[in-house]
Amino acid sequence: PVLLVGDTGCGKTTVIQLLGVILKQQLTVVNCHASTETSDLLGGFRPVRGRQKIAEEIVDLVASFVHNWSDPVHPLQDSAPEFIVEPMSKQDLPADAPKKCYDFMRDLKQKYCRGDGHGGSESISSKRRKLEDGNASPVTTDSECPRLIEQVRRGYKQIETLYQNFSALFEWADGPLVQSMKEGHLILLDEMSLAEDAVLERLNSVLEPSRTLVLAERGGEGPECVHDSLEGGPSQVYSSQVTSHDKWRIFATMNPGGDFGKRELSPALRSRFTEIWVPSITHRSDIDLVLERSLGSTVATNRSTPCDNSIKALRKLMLDYFEWFNVDVCDDPNSFC
Repeated sequence: PVLLVGDTGCGKTTVIQLLGVILKQQLTVVNCHASTETSDLLGGFRPVRGRQKIAEEIVDLVASFVHNWSDPVHPLQDSAPEFIVEPMSKQDLPADAPKKCYDFMRDLKQKYCRGDGHGGSESISSKRRKLEDGNASPVTTDSECPRLIEQVRRGYKQIETLYQNFSALFEWADGPLVQSMKEGHLILLDEMSLAEDAVLERLNSVLEPSRTLVLAERGGEGPECVHDSLEGGPSQVYSSQVTSHDKWRIFATMNPGGDFGKRELSPALRSRFTEIWVPSITHRSDIDLVLERSLGSTVATNRSTPCDNSIKALRKLMLDYFEWFNVDVCDDPNSFC
């Protein structure tokens, strides 16, 4: 973690923005102020949005599960909800469609995954049937039982997760800090010293070598709870503990303490940063370069502007005024040289 300290307008934020462009990583900027709360960084609970979309996703997943079922000895069409066997438009789905889908998958799991989930093969083997046309070979062999059990277990876990999201009134929404930690983005806490100490102290664990964060506000399950994707996609870990991505980096900026309205960071928090002093722009050549870039972009976008010689003369007049104001009026010869 890096803390940039310097006066206003010396380019602290711009340096971090350029670093994000060079590293080709997304940069998240959080502007801190006196009213910044913990939820602005970590996140909080909000009313569940898109409930209808979740219901449609549940129905689509169950329909895909039934369609891809590979055990003709135990077909699912007889026990599946009617809107799964005979697809209908999304608008015509019954209001209790998500609950019926969840109950269907729960009953299926109880049938195939008895006990601790590893005794389902015996249940299926004891009910093995043969084809009614007299074929002596069973339709489903014992070697296929573990695959069917795993298919049911994974399907039930995903439907269970979606149904919990559908039934909940509120859901957790990650804040910019937690989201950047998970996705490996850069995050900048601009004017960090303006936030309250109670808010900033939550960053202590993030700044340690372990780079972990415990979301006590969220609660929920432990770090070992993993929900696998039904189609073999990436797993989703639901945990109150967040460990940062390897590419995640955190930066902060602040103005020097002692000025009006400025505050100092606590020693415990400040010692966790690598502090870098950013000097102010005082050289006439540096300011002239900034004016050249700023006024040059105006010339490129507006053809009615004066020629280059007039722009150069305008820059000289502006620099002369800056020098007169800082040296003669403000009596600060070191502010402009």
